[in-house]
Amino acid sequence: MLLILIFPQLLLATSTNLDVCLKNGESFSCRLFSSEIKITRRDDHLYLNNNGSEKIIEICSSKEKNSVDMFLNTLEVSFIPEEMKLFSIDIKTMQIGQSGSGAGCFFNPTFITVDPLEHIYISDSGNDRIQILDSNGVYLNQFGSFGVSDFEEGNENEISDSPKQATFNFPSGIAIATEIFVSDRDNHRIMKFDRFGNYLRSFGKFGTGDTEFDTPMGLDMDSLKNLYVADSQNHRVKKYDLNGYMILKFGGFGKAPGRFIRPLSITHDNMNKIYVFDSGNKRIQKFDRTGGFLKVGPLIENIDSKYVHDIHCINNIILIGEKNILYLYSLDLEYLGKYNLTGIREIYGISSTENHIVLSDISSGKLVFVKYECKNLTYFNK
Repeated sequence: MLLILIFPQLLLATSTNLDVCLKNGESFSCRLFSSEIKITRRDDHLYLNNNGSEKIIEICSSKEKNSVDMFLNTLEVSFIPEEMKLFSIDIKTMQIGQSGSGAGCFFNPTFITVDPLEHIYISDSGNDRIQILDSNGVYLNQFGSFGVSDFEEGNENEISDSPKQATFNFPSGIAIATEIFVSDRDNHRIMKFDRFGNYLRSFGKFGTGDTEFDTPMGLDMDSLKNLYVADSQNHRVKKYDLNGYMILKFGGFGKAPGRFIRPLSITHDNMNKIYVFDSGNKRIQKFDRTGGFLKVGPLIENIDSKYVHDIHCINNIILIGEKNILYLYSLDLEYLGKYNLTGIREIYGISSTENHIVLSDISSGKLVFVKYECKNLTYFNK
């Protein structure tokens, strides 16, 4: 089964750009996986045909966001602007690894990230290590082992270069600049490694102060190399430089816009706007890079938020997972649609390479690769 979403275009280099100019009676066709998309202009309407299912779309030059969803052969009439994006996921999946402690096996895999070389880094949390795979899922390396932080209560030195700190107690979020950063959840600190997995330093300890954490979860590195930390049980997000010094913090406990209850994960778009999954409030919140609140978007009613863990931006589409379902939201936090995936029980971590969405399945101890394709279509009226 193939699902297709069509909505206002937001250009990204990873997409294929298609320029279309249609007179009355003319058509344009393109293929995404097994789905043939045909757009025909007749009078003042476009007729969108997906494998025999047709939708009438009125031509509109407005830049306001009006999405057109086509999935499960359900057709609805809607306005579209002249720029569109075709985004498609092949819901057949490829599974990597199995439950266990050997190389390439996983026990409670959680967060994932991908570096510029498309190496995949997985928090193999139940095994207290980080594993590294290539873009095809082939095992490359691992680092880390179990250990408990030796920071003592009242110790003022919250940044440590001691090799004694090169251990994990449930590694969680991962982010990469030139170095690798890992949130060491139950040791309440952030660990820093070089690209080969050699320990460099750590920062933070348990507490509520500016240099402290309570159960740090998801990490995100924006394009300016700012590190964002979901300081979950302190109900806030903290922003750091690459040396582990705090730049700012925002949030705090509460239900009001801009406040959090157990933020779990963070992502950013190509303008470095920040998106936070606010788990206790069952919503996604959007901020600028100074922590200024921009927008809030509640999860749709049928999502069970206790099974939602990570958030990821791909081609300016926001993805979240619940059990075996991927939900898609726009950058305006409007719900776009969903994909029911095969071969996965409970999605935890979400990341992406150029051709695949990469998911961790915390229930089965596997990684799941999902092919996706995106094409930008600019429609010129004449």
